[in-house]
Amino acid sequence: MPNSSQQQGPFPEEGSPVDGLSETEATFVDLLLSEGAGSAGHTAAPGDGQDEALRRIRAVFEVLAQFPTSAAPSDLAARVMARIRREKVQSLPIGVLPRGGKRRFRRSWDVRKINLLAMVAALIIIFIIGIPLLIQARTQALRTACADNLVQLAGAFGQYAAANANQLPQIAPPHDRNWLPRRLTGSLARSSDAHCNLANLTPLVLGHARYISWNRLVCPACPIRTFAARRRRLSWRTVSYSYLDQLSPYHYQWNGSGNIVVLADSNPLFSGRNVTSAQFNSFNHGGVGQNILYNNGCVRWATTPNVGPNQHNIWAIGNPPRLHYTGREEPTSPNEIILVP
Repeated sequence: MPNSSQQQGPFPEEGSPVDGLSETEATFVDLLLSEGAGSAGHTAAPGDGQDEALRRIRAVFEVLAQFPTSAAPSDLAARVMARIRREKVQSLPIGVLPRGGKRRFRRSWDVRKINLLAMVAALIIIFIIGIPLLIQARTQALRTACADNLVQLAGAFGQYAAANANQLPQIAPPHDRNWLPRRLTGSLARSSDAHCNLANLTPLVLGHARYISWNRLVCPACPIRTFAARRRRLSWRTVSYSYLDQLSPYHYQWNGSGNIVVLADSNPLFSGRNVTSAQFNSFNHGGVGQNILYNNGCVRWATTPNVGPNQHNIWAIGNPPRLHYTGREEPTSPNEIILVP
């Protein structure tokens, strides 16, 4: 066959063999380069990348025309066209299906979906695990703040007792000797100087001594009363603790045995709710327990109201314990104590 350097250009006229290639190879290249021909086995369609393929082939053969015939391998044409078809498929947009090929994986979109699902799953896990832990931490913080109130009140009791012969705070008893607040006695006639048992704490928060502030008489776990305390609408109705009955015939002192409960979270029997047993815990902490202040200054958390002398119930008196009171009931022994509003 003639040498490739003798031809006028790298591409002969249509129908003539390409220099340096066999008759079969030249026919294959002519078929690929002819207008209207596509890859072997199918017809090219408009926009199938035919012009780009022709441009690349011409560029390749312009370079090959500069070398002797022996420099061109016999399978060069097939290898060049296979590379061009491979590059053409790889350059297609993601998700486009090439003719005769397989659908490509929509990588970028699927990665975004996977990341989104992972983020949603992480948020769900955080919500399921984190929210209960957050609620538990808040409950514990409120319980601790309530206990701190009682610790501060213990200091106030100690200061008052040091100045008053170890006596617990108390004011003059009302003439009707009724320890219930007016709002809980209904239509019962009350004396003009009637006051609730909590009013016996007046020497701690009022007067020239001011042993403690009003805010210490409000349990942080009682939201309604805490709101009233922040608005400075303070009164005995906002106090969320119950105090040892000071109209009892048994007069207890501070710095005693440590068995007498002086102050605790509010008595549930006077909460206005339907309580069917004296074994209920205070509603200040959701009914799971109450903070207790003893007459030796010790503060403890208890999950039962049976913490008085001989494990006596501090919410009620009598056997069986009474659930409803008129305000004139009195303990019948020193071990039968009651904390009332």
